[in-house]
Amino acid sequence: MSLMFFLSGVFVWPSLARKGSWDFMCRRILRLGLPFGLAVFLLMPVAFYPVYLVTAVDPSVGAFWQSYLALPFWPSGPPWFLWQLLVLNIAAAGIHGLAPGWEALLGKMASLGAHPGRFFAGLVTASALVYVPLAIAFTPWEWSQFGPFGLQLSRPLHYAVYFFAGLGIGIYGIGNDLLASDGFLARRWAMWLAAAFAAFLLRITPTAMIFELRDEAPLGLQIIADLGFVLFELAVQCYE
Repeated sequence: MSLMFFLSGVFVWPSLARKGSWDFMCRRILRLGLPFGLAVFLLMPVAFYPVYLVTAVDPSVGAFWQSYLALPFWPSGPPWFLWQLLVLNIAAAGIHGLAPGWEALLGKMASLGAHPGRFFAGLVTASALVYVPLAIAFTPWEWSQFGPFGLQLSRPLHYAVYFFAGLGIGIYGIGNDLLASDGFLARRWAMWLAAAFAAFLLRITPTAMIFELRDEAPLGLQIIADLGFVLFELAVQCYE
């Protein structure tokens, strides 16, 4: 998911610079908001109806709708992330319209891609600062639902970091340095594959211990697992 938010951010600036804030925002509402609405209010009820029929006393569509609407939330299913992506796109358009020139600073920060070690250190640090405290407060698995809007409580800011990191890369130049076809990532793919595997072990091993120990799991173990997630997300993204 982090890679998806990053890649979405990479292509924001070219569209934003070409179309302007208002046109860009309207198009994003159409391309992200409309599919989200169709998926949540049409496709998800259709997908749940066969499940309802398995145990339903009354198989009618009317009875299904009554049961569906009685749920404490509106199931959003796999497209849950579209509304968060739309919010980030609207935020980018709003900042562009209200604070012209902000992209120069973001592009300058992304130019650290010419120095991959600095860029990765900055991205890992920012991700850890916004993810680890929320993961400790809410656990990495807790979700909240507001109507059709699903939210994994530990990750919204983490996704925002990757989205704006991608946006900065898009400003600096998609084919430059970090994302160049012969750049650092492409040439060191084997290293990133090994790093992803190592980070996965760092994530999954303490997580398994936490599930086993449950309430007796020490805080330090949770922090190690959360940092493992941060490193794993970066390593997988670099490899892919």
